[in-house]
Amino acid sequence: MRSAASSPQRRGWPWSTSTTSWPRSTRSPPRPSRPSRSSGGSPEHGGEHGWDGSRLSVGGQSAGGGLAAAVARQALEEGGPRIALQVLHYPPLDLATSARDKRAAIAKPVLRPWMGEIFDSSYVPDPRERADRLVSPAGAADTADLKGIAPALVVTAEYDLLRAEAVRYAERLQRAGALVEHHDVLGVDHGYDGKDDKKALETYAVIARHARRALNPEAREAG
Repeated sequence: MRSAASSPQRRGWPWSTSTTSWPRSTRSPPRPSRPSRSSGGSPEHGGEHGWDGSRLSVGGQSAGGGLAAAVARQALEEGGPRIALQVLHYPPLDLATSARDKRAAIAKPVLRPWMGEIFDSSYVPDPRERADRLVSPAGAADTADLKGIAPALVVTAEYDLLRAEAVRYAERLQRAGALVEHHDVLGVDHGYDGKDDKKALETYAVIARHARRALNPEAREAG
């Protein structure tokens, strides 16, 4: 997050960031099945670091939001760990659809179709794998029942090329009873929080409110 004042550490929350590395000889990132290993290990060792490992959330923005959705999906399919909240901030959730076939609300969005093609090819080089449920949960091929998946906060940007797929996934989560809120940030585009501090802090406040309610039973009971 851009503002230190809004960071989880400054608010006194335990915060875990998982990073993934791969050999230099590998031309593409690892498959999205990797992140769940990190989230699965954290609850087991939380007590060793002075925090409650039973209260776990995942989240990310842009590609990180897609990875967070994949982690939540794996937790559902594998029976754990229990995730109290997933935060998906302007995520790419349908790589099965070519970026050139996607439409934004404005003529020249920040994320241009040609850029989307480069990102999609870098993340999943083989087009046949882009319909995988961990890559494209908003794609037409994924019709599995998501009942029981982690509660979700979906944040979209009004002018973002990726907004429509995030909206579709939010609607799918709502049908599964898992959507906590779909927060649409008006008048902004992909990556807005790196440029507009006011809008960013407003969004971070929404995320923080939902995180408190999901991770702190006392806050949830107080409403």
